[in-house]
Amino acid sequence: YPLNAVISLEYGRILLNSWLKLHTASQSITISFNSVTENLFTPVIDAIRPAITAEDSRHALNNRQHVLSKLEFLRTINLKYFNMGIRSLMPGSKLLGFVYQPDIHLTTLNFFNKPVLSRYLTCHLSLLTENELILIKESNRTKGKKEALYGVIFTFIPYQQIARCSFENTSGTTDCAMTITCSDNTLLRSEFSRDSAINLENFKKVCSRFSSS
Repeated sequence: YPLNAVISLEYGRILLNSWLKLHTASQSITISFNSVTENLFTPVIDAIRPAITAEDSRHALNNRQHVLSKLEFLRTINLKYFNMGIRSLMPGSKLLGFVYQPDIHLTTLNFFNKPVLSRYLTCHLSLLTENELILIKESNRTKGKKEALYGVIFTFIPYQQIARCSFENTSGTTDCAMTITCSDNTLLRSEFSRDSAINLENFKKVCSRFSSS
């Protein structure tokens, strides 16, 4: 594919199983590989993602310190997402906005008035830089209270491939949903709870640049 034809790139990893999914207006292709060979595919991922300007590269250290200060809160509440958030950003990237949604409680099964099973919508992190939107989520959409999820899925969407970003009120388990409309009208959706989402209102403001696209 020509690099500018890639609308979104998904990189997923669950233990030893990894994959790249390239999505264009005409088709999608998925490439599976063993996670231990990830270093061979990193240059492919970097080539597809928007390039950082030379000026940004010269200020990469300052940019990184700025990003670390913004995401520092995650270090204590979700170290996995702190590391994945830092790792997902290209060196020199400027973090314009972010929102972190912790696990959202769904249901609890009681046995003799004692909780024996709780289900949760899994947490996720969204990052907006000057070049792309990055969505990071768990490998499963739901999980049990003590269930450990080992996988992570990154979705990278170049800035110019985002046609629209809208937020709407919902009812039920969540009360806000973000819908990303890509240039080929593909939709990506993330759900939030206003009571627990961190930095949601500020993230909505920085995404408003796409609302009239």
